[in-house]
Amino acid sequence: MARETRAAHSCWIKKGDNVYLPSDNVEVADELAAGAYKVSYSHREETFIVTRVDIQTDDLIDLPQPEMEGVMQSVTDFYDQKNQFKEWGFVFKRGFLLYGVPGGGKTSIISNIIKYVVEKMNGVAFVIYNLDDLEYYSRFMSGPYREIEPDRVILTIFEDIDGMTKNETLLINVLDGLGNSNNVLNIATTNYTERLSDRIVNRPNRFDRRIEIKSPNAEAREYYLKHKILPQFSKNIDFKEWVSKTEGMTLAQMSELIKSVFLLNQSFVETIETLKGMKKVPSSSSYNKDTLDTVGFNTLGVKPVVENEREIHGIIMTNEGRFNLTREEYDYYIKFGTILDTAEKVER
Repeated sequence: MARETRAAHSCWIKKGDNVYLPSDNVEVADELAAGAYKVSYSHREETFIVTRVDIQTDDLIDLPQPEMEGVMQSVTDFYDQKNQFKEWGFVFKRGFLLYGVPGGGKTSIISNIIKYVVEKMNGVAFVIYNLDDLEYYSRFMSGPYREIEPDRVILTIFEDIDGMTKNETLLINVLDGLGNSNNVLNIATTNYTERLSDRIVNRPNRFDRRIEIKSPNAEAREYYLKHKILPQFSKNIDFKEWVSKTEGMTLAQMSELIKSVFLLNQSFVETIETLKGMKKVPSSSSYNKDTLDTVGFNTLGVKPVVENEREIHGIIMTNEGRFNLTREEYDYYIKFGTILDTAEKVER
């Protein structure tokens, strides 16, 4: 039986008065469905593409932790005061900066906020991970989106905002609203507040609240363990011991503890020791030329001869600049000077 082929094009999309673009079967939507999205741009089609994204909900638990409860309360209070903002003549906009140790629960809080905005407010969340996302989002929001949905509730997530400071002007423009910031809640996360300038962190209306997310306290750790460990395994667990031994651990570390013990059959004691040992990161000054072959690029047998060298996570840093191993050829380094547009080849 012959296979039925579907026509690549079945209709026209009309742009303006005189331009028609061939298209496949399309469905017109008056608004985006409530959910989380990522904005990109198609140079071929010369248009923006809005793609729905799945939000990681592995740790989507309402922990009894003051910081987490406080953030959610601030979010709900903000949306409850919409009419008051209008009455007082203020733009309905807010910004929160969440900071703290890696794996401390910032992503879990973000997931809860997205869930609230999508389900309770029929809003849309736009997730920005890097400078490319930031640029596309900026152009999208200042152009077609607000023309189509001028009053939609918007949640904008800046994941690891410190990585976007290379274009601080663009970042600040986005935080300030691009000329239409009504109905916008900005939430940013960072592990490194020291990388953010005062223009970003100390300016009201950019980030009205700065909230430190600490490692979960004893009550939160017990709650987390009892909700993540399956019931058939809980009866053999001394939760008081687990709570005591996990003091100072982040949610990410506790998640790893559960996976290691129950899924990978590792012992509780050994896993605890391993996780606590991860906090002790060796100083780069403790390495010397005899031990450099155990880390980073030098596992490839490449030993650059430079003065005052020190190795940090695979990048050779010197007083003169930085060295990066090329991806295509593993037999030399590219040395960048203090002005990054100047570089020279350095043989190994």
